[in-house]
Amino acid sequence: WQPDLLWIVVASVAAVLYLRGAVRLRRRGDGWPLHRIILWFTGLAAMLWLTSGGPMMYGRVLFSAHMLAHMLLSMLVPLLLVMSAPMTLALRSLPARHDGTRGPREWLLAVLESWYSRQITRPAVAGFFFAGTLYLFYFSGLFPLALRTHVGHEVMHVHFMAAGYLFLWVLIGPDPGPRRPSPALRMLFMFAVISFHTFFGVAMMMGRSVLA
Repeated sequence: WQPDLLWIVVASVAAVLYLRGAVRLRRRGDGWPLHRIILWFTGLAAMLWLTSGGPMMYGRVLFSAHMLAHMLLSMLVPLLLVMSAPMTLALRSLPARHDGTRGPREWLLAVLESWYSRQITRPAVAGFFFAGTLYLFYFSGLFPLALRTHVGHEVMHVHFMAAGYLFLWVLIGPDPGPRRPSPALRMLFMFAVISFHTFFGVAMMMGRSVLA
């Protein structure tokens, strides 16, 4: 273990805020599903292990460990967090303002309904961030930079988790957000992204040059 202060702080703040929202709903007489709370804390625990535990330590010297951490950070952790519906919890637990000013709830709604949010949640854009940036990251100077510098390493973690969260939010997220395509189109979208991942894996296995 090598504790990463950044992700310890992020996980601690996220845990406190989520728990406060759930407690506020229960005190008000509204329920919040226990399984969503369990999913949230499991996702945060997995995030801490992947950024401060064995996968991170061995990932600096073993490419297999690095890819294990990458896949779990971009797939498992976002899946657990997305299915916890944090934005729904925030919208239900944060007080609404009626005086024309903006509080946390109003700012969250503004972000969710913004033009930028509508653009990045288009399936093609979300799919590119999730799978297309793999090629940009590993077949350019960004991968060596992430291994040499602490800031580059942290940005890599942020990107993996954010891209995974965006992709899964568009695909199966219970939170309010973009107008999602039909289930059939989402299935086609998922298979297209899987194909990009497959080609990336084949390119990695067939490669004969040192990446970093």
